[in-house]
Amino acid sequence: MKILNKLSIKNLKLNKKRTISTIIGIILSVALICAVATMATSFRATLIENAINETGYYHVNLFRINDDDIKNLQNNRDIKDIYTISQIGYGLLDKSKNKDKPYLKLSSIDKKTFENFKFNLIKGRFPDNNSEIIISNHIIGNAKIDYRIGDKIKVNIGQRKSLDGYELDSYNPYNKEAESLVNIEEKEFTVVGIMERPNYYFESYSDPGYTVFTTNMNKSTKDTYITLKNPKDYKNSITELLGAKSYEQIESNENLKYEDYNINRELLRWEAFAFSDSTVNMLFAVCAIVIFIIVFTSVFCIRNSFAIMAAEKIKMYGMLASIGATKKQIKKNVIFEGLMLGVIRNSFGNIIWYICCICINKNSKFIIRRIFAFSCRWNCIRCIYYPNNIIYNTWNYYNLFIFNIIC
Repeated sequence: MKILNKLSIKNLKLNKKRTISTIIGIILSVALICAVATMATSFRATLIENAINETGYYHVNLFRINDDDIKNLQNNRDIKDIYTISQIGYGLLDKSKNKDKPYLKLSSIDKKTFENFKFNLIKGRFPDNNSEIIISNHIIGNAKIDYRIGDKIKVNIGQRKSLDGYELDSYNPYNKEAESLVNIEEKEFTVVGIMERPNYYFESYSDPGYTVFTTNMNKSTKDTYITLKNPKDYKNSITELLGAKSYEQIESNENLKYEDYNINRELLRWEAFAFSDSTVNMLFAVCAIVIFIIVFTSVFCIRNSFAIMAAEKIKMYGMLASIGATKKQIKKNVIFEGLMLGVIRNSFGNIIWYICCICINKNSKFIIRRIFAFSCRWNCIRCIYYPNNIIYNTWNYYNLFIFNIIC
């Protein structure tokens, strides 16, 4: 058998061009198949990141709830993190050149919440106390007020109310003749930072106030943003959180514990695949079709090389049989030669794919670990079902070894 194995290696060396072309064909085929899975996972990760950048990382938003309710939420086994924002009120910005946006909208948050919601601090720092604020650069560009770090701002903070006593929020446009500020309290703040304008989830286009943030200024009710431990089970978690009997009841918004809420559907859509079944099936079907096309074309690309190689091998094995080689020895020799090509293909294919992933996508290490973990589990299952096949299991264990090194 040693002589036959040496003969196989010698034949591979003699036909270098054919061997190299065959190996390259196999490498490209494996790399392309892996690339499809990586692209699908990377595309999903990119859309998740985009949703987080737009809205912040949360799954459910409960408006105006008190401290007791927040303590109860902290004991909920389905909740991972809770972030709170206190809406302090509006203050008249006398120097504003925009007649439809004459207010400052003051909110109190902590640094962890500020970072979680991806507010972009252009310059300066986060406030240390409730006498310091971060302002939006929208004030400078839209209201035409040239505030700088270190400037003092005096403002009367109160609540917007209509003439008939109805409390107005950010979704109510400014109407000078039909609203006023009540419960006014004079405040003085020092500007310690300037940030980009928050997205429309926090400052809607109809909002008459420019968003500014301070810290350590509490109010009896807060807007609470909740992240779930298991987003894939969001229907059960949100149903229990809102005190509903079913998720369909949430959609109808009837008899809920917290009726003023918002579900971050954009994030859940990609993080938990919160699509209809037909949409999910379509996504998987597209990936399956692309993989099938790659496999189908790869077979035709390397078929000629294998056909020529097979014709030569038949002659060689015929000569070996004529000088006394048994069927068992020839079979082992075929398996050995296949393993030689497979080892080279698998090693170089996985390494090339890994390098390409690192160059293209910063999330690739996570993606590769997920795909390799699936591959390792599949190889283990195959080893259990074929416990007596030494060659087959040796190949699977080699795969596991390569996967663990790369991961």
